[in-house]
Amino acid sequence: MKTFESTLPIYDIPQNAVNIPDSLQKVQNIILTSPDIQENPELNAFLNKLSDGVFVQAGLSVETVSVPTGSVFALRNLEESHPRRILVLGLQPFDLCLQGFAALYEVYQWKNFRILFASNLGQYVHNDAAKRTLWAALKILLEK
Repeated sequence: MKTFESTLPIYDIPQNAVNIPDSLQKVQNIILTSPDIQENPELNAFLNKLSDGVFVQAGLSVETVSVPTGSVFALRNLEESHPRRILVLGLQPFDLCLQGFAALYEVYQWKNFRILFASNLGQYVHNDAAKRTLWAALKILLEK
């Protein structure tokens, strides 16, 4: 795991930032996705399998948030009062108002958050090798 220490400024939060609901402030495990998952039954089913099979079986509750196209989810607006694990599927660091988190499948420690960036969910549905890579990275993300 890499601890991210940036000397670069964090992006200013733009006007098109997704409002983070108060209920999400208490959630410790978050999956951030692109909106196309909601529109595709196959991707939605795979996402449910992913969250149930990885997080729920590990005894962890998880919340999935779809970040609309053209908007950002300002990660720094989440409270830092407790540790969080964040799986980012198909979004880029700039979609979270971050920069420098370029590597896929690398677990980053930033503030009190553990963040894993992965490809768009469609990359995993029919690709067993990609699934194994994602599962291995998720094991590291979920370590205590």
